[in-house]
Amino acid sequence: MGQSIVKNPRKIFSQQGGGGGSTVEPDFIVLYKNNVNITHTGTVSETKLFSFLIPANTFQANDHVRFVLRTTPNSSSNTRTSRIKFNTSDALGGTQVCQWNTGSANVLTVRNMWMLNSLASQRVAVAATTANNNDETSNLVTANLTTLSIDFTVDQWLIYSGELVTSSADTLTISQVLITVTR
Repeated sequence: MGQSIVKNPRKIFSQQGGGGGSTVEPDFIVLYKNNVNITHTGTVSETKLFSFLIPANTFQANDHVRFVLRTTPNSSSNTRTSRIKFNTSDALGGTQVCQWNTGSANVLTVRNMWMLNSLASQRVAVAATTANNNDETSNLVTANLTTLSIDFTVDQWLIYSGELVTSSADTLTISQVLITVTR
């Protein structure tokens, strides 16, 4: 399964100098990556497919978080819905950041979230409940911006869920996940 890359993002790099090592804060962090297939089938209910813990204060004010995921359905054209949420427990619920639908084709999803001068206010470029898989290529206007209130000064779980909307015989496979932070 995937792996959370950072346990303490403030102590990733160390430089050796005259007096020993010193901590250097990176400008780019790979927060999570996974290239192992995760497949959902058998139920039309929203189901947690993976999650990982983001320790309190991992993010900084004004950080940019980028989510890149590839989802692959089986051959039917039925709708499957994917969601990313943050929650203080490792369970469905919490605050939804984005959702997108998958039909019969592979979908590369790119979504972005910006911290707004604090760890308790974020902005996403497409409303968190709007089905849109790529906010970097969409014709977005200011009205599409949504402000969220997720408190990243406490531990938060990133929850990825999938829902087979039409038939429990359908499948939804997440084949690649990359979540990065730019300072």
